[in-house]
Order: sequence, then structure tokens, then C-alpha cells
Amino acid sequence: MSTEPIPKYPQRMLDSVSGFELDALLIAMEGYRRGLTLKYYKEASNVPNIVVHKSKKSLRKLVFSLSDGEKTHFFYRSRGDKVTESMFNICHDKKKTIDKFKAAGVSIAESEEFHVNEVDDIRTYAEKIGYPVVIKPTEGTMGKGVFTNIMSSDEVDEIIQHYKKNIVYKRVLVEKHYFGKEYRMHTIGDTMFSAVNRIPANVTGDGLSTISELIDAKNKERKKNPYLKKKPIKRDYEMKRRLKELNLSEDSVLPKGEQVFIKNLTNLSSGGEGIDETHLISDEVKEMAVRALKSVDGMVQGGVDVIISPDDPTKCIVLEINATAEMPFHMYPTEGAPVNLAAAVIDFYFPETKGAKKHNFYFDINDIDQALKSSVVDDVTIGQPTVENDRVWVYEVHANVLTPGYLERVRLAAVKLGVTGYIKKVDNKNALLILGLNEASKLDTFMKRIQQKYMKTVVQSVEKTKELDLDTFMTRSFIVVNE
Repeated sequence: MSTEPIPKYPQRMLDSVSGFELDALLIAMEGYRRGLTLKYYKEASNVPNIVVHKSKKSLRKLVFSLSDGEKTHFFYRSRGDKVTESMFNICHDKKKTIDKFKAAGVSIAESEEFHVNEVDDIRTYAEKIGYPVVIKPTEGTMGKGVFTNIMSSDEVDEIIQHYKKNIVYKRVLVEKHYFGKEYRMHTIGDTMFSAVNRIPANVTGDGLSTISELIDAKNKERKKNPYLKKKPIKRDYEMKRRLKELNLSEDSVLPKGEQVFIKNLTNLSSGGEGIDETHLISDEVKEMAVRALKSVDGMVQGGVDVIISPDDPTKCIVLEINATAEMPFHMYPTEGAPVNLAAAVIDFYFPETKGAKKHNFYFDINDIDQALKSSVVDDVTIGQPTVENDRVWVYEVHANVLTPGYLERVRLAAVKLGVTGYIKKVDNKNALLILGLNEASKLDTFMKRIQQKYMKTVVQSVEKTKELDLDTFMTRSFIVVNE
């Protein structure tokens, strides 16, 4: 099993999204570059067979479809429409998921569900299964409300009080804590494609800097990673609890070379790191991950959380399934080889495009977002590039002044005529116009329109200066709006 290399996408494209938007864009871009028709939607209600998380945030960059002309598949973030509503609802409830695991013979941790007001029962059960234990909400995502390695009844009381005061979830699972490496295994169909070892937030001493300063330095490095750039190490309750366990504070200075895990939780959104170790996973554990996924009504796509025994690499327990699993930390791990899960998803939904030649044209997601913000359209289709004979030309535009209105006029003219390319302002009087040459008649019309006077802008000349290789043509493909 192998996947394609990760594309070298333009930085401006990666910078245009963050969080879950990156999941959606990576899959959308993979399908678009294979020639599939890509469409974005303003509202999830316009998209059949897709369940979305309740959120106050916009869904405009998260909900889209891809079509080969005969069949169309709809997506929300990384999840396609082959994951049904019933599958999603089961995975969203950890207790229901555990019941499915038990029925399928999946190895799991011993656990039981309680209301946070049942403190005595929680304490009694924790003592029954033996410390350490884990307390986590039966619902919820992103590691919110998850506390691991709880060692005593006093800690149980402290965490339950924290739940009552600060956490919205009121039903929790109390679970036996198992030691070992924790992995997120992304499984599609019958294949476990990628296994990322998630480790807690940590810092390594240099003998001079405080823990607080080491955190700042690490957060600066995280900003360089397309996935981690907006997921800093958070100075939260969990970190304070962990530092207290270690008899440390943010002002402590660590000896040079000493690594300290400043949290117990491995969640990447609060400072954890992802190390790709797909090549280390035994066939037995891969099979268990696939079985766990399929135990949820034959589910075909998702992230399986697993802890592998430190004593036997063929043994593991399965913690839970994420039906809308994040892909980018597999594609941009902190350490290790990246795995192109976006390509694996498109291979699964559109197998006929596997191995297809891909073009190197790119679109600006913010153009789409702006169009969907308007009251004019409910969806936007991204036009496929059409370039004659793989020719790309650079023109120099010279004017008395280049106003923002004129530059927008150039963009709109390109959209209406289906001309592929973009304009890059050099200074207040000069710009570079990079065009993929389409039909000569359209190009002639386009040139006439952009040389017309527009308010304060008088174009003095437009000169063709050089030809580019199509393979190096990193451009936005102007969008086509469905009215």
C-alpha cells in the first residue's frame, strides 16, 4: 500500500485556509486537478446525504461536491457521502460506539457511563477497575473534557468539579487507562492508510530558557506547519495540572536536553505533535482498525484511535472512531513521512480517476467565499482550465495609475470570458498579467476590454514579454458562478 507524494501547493493557497477548511480544500483540490467538476455550497441544506456538525461558523469553505459527469459525491470537510447519518450518529456517541465494538469482538478498554452528579458511583467504579483511569465525555470532539492517567479518588473529585463548573458535557465515560503508544489510524474501505503516533505537548530544555519561553519558541515553529499553524500549545487547566504533578511551573528552567511532557492529553489541537509511524504497525493492528471501523454499520471512512501494547506490537485496544477525521496531520506530520490521504479519498470515491494526469492550476478559495457571501448565488462551480497547446504567456500592463477598481475589472472580464490566469500588481503603474491562452477570439475580446479606460486608469500599453512552461504555471483559475 502506498499513496502519491504530497503536491507542492503554493503557499498563498495553504495560507488561505485554516483548521477544518484545510481538510476540505485538500480533497477538493485533488479532485479538481484530476478534472472533476467541483462545486461549493453556501448552506449544508443544499447538499444531500451529508450531516454537518452544529456550528455557528460559516460552512462555505467546508461543504462541496465533485462530479465526473455520471456520478456526484458530496463532502463535508474530509467526510464523503458514503458515511451515512446513522454511522455518524453512532460515532458521535462514544457509548454507542463501544457497544458496536463489543458486538464485533473489537479489543476495548473496560468502561462505564455516568452522569457527573454520580460522584460516589464514579469513585467506586474507578476503584473497582483500578487506577489509573480516564474520564471523558460520551459526546464531544477535539479532546475537550478528556482527562487521562487519573491516579486517585481526590483527582476524580477535582476533575468532576471542573466538569460541573467549566464543561458543557454532563455524561462521562470512566475508562481503564492503558499505557502504550496512542495512534490515529486513518482507514478507508479495507485499508489502513496512515498511522500517526500522537504525543502530548512537550518542551526540551536548553539550560537557559524557562518552560514558558520554550513554549513560545515551539509555538513559533508550529506556525510554519500548514496544519499546526493555528494550533498552539495552550496554557490551560490541563497544563497547570500536569506541571503541578511534576513539581514544575512555567518559570522553571529545564536542564539542557531534558524533554518534559507538559500535558497528558495527546490531542494536537491543544499542543500535541504527530509522528508518522505507518511503517511500524503490525498486520494484526491494521486488521483491528479496519474491523473497528466496519463494526459501525459497515462504515467505510474514518479515523480510528488505538493504543498499542508496549509489550506486544500485535496487541491493541481501540478507543473510538472519528467519523469526520482530520487528514492534514497525516499529510503534514511533525515528524516522519507524509501520507497523501486526499489522493486516497478520491481514489475511493472516483476509482476511475486513479493515475489520471493532473493539471497544475489552482483556484483562490477566498474568491469562492466572497461569491457565496452575496445574496445572488447558492453555489459556485470552479471552472476547469482550458489552455491551448500548453501555452502560458506573461504580459506587462503599463498605465498612468492602477486603481483597485481596474484590477477587479480585469478579474471580472476573465471570469465572464473563461480566460484562465491572474494579474499581479507590481507598483501603482505596472502589473504582470499571466494568462493561459484560450480561444483566440476570447483572448482578443479580453484584451480589448482591459485596455479600455476605467475611471482614473488609462492603459498606455499591454506588451507580451515571455512564455512560461505550463508545469510551472501556479495560478488561480477564475471561477464560474451559477446564477
